[in-house]
Amino acid sequence: MENLILKNKVGTFGEIVTDFDLGSFKYEYSKNDDRSISLTLVKTNTTEDIFNMATNENILNYNGQDYVIKSTSIKYDGGTVTNEIQAKHVFMDIQGHYIEKDEANESTGEDDKSTPKYSLKEYLDIIFKDNVLGFTYEIVGEFKDKKTSI
Repeated sequence: MENLILKNKVGTFGEIVTDFDLGSFKYEYSKNDDRSISLTLVKTNTTEDIFNMATNENILNYNGQDYVIKSTSIKYDGGTVTNEIQAKHVFMDIQGHYIEKDEANESTGEDDKSTPKYSLKEYLDIIFKDNVLGFTYEIVGEFKDKKTSI
């Protein structure tokens, strides 16, 4: 298995995760839909700092891909402390990116001729502009420069 690296959300600190239940590790992938990993960390005397850093929105890097921790569940069983972790691929975070409504320039809807029309590339440029996660896009295939409004 490739190294599993736990990083803080800004990427300035990272450590290799060593104490986890290998049998609990799951990688799930569904084309154009979902990519996630889940595992159970085990708290030990030597990995307490890594265990405590496994919190929501921190990053697990697996096979060169970043996964954002979305849920954790700490469990106690006798003298053993575990943390069940679910992490979604970073591409899922683009769903949280939105564009503020421009109310100053908003149309009242009375005149459809004033509704702007954009090409696919122009729409994507607007969507991906200034996203804090640094997402980019690539259009694959040929699309005519037909413009449409929403």
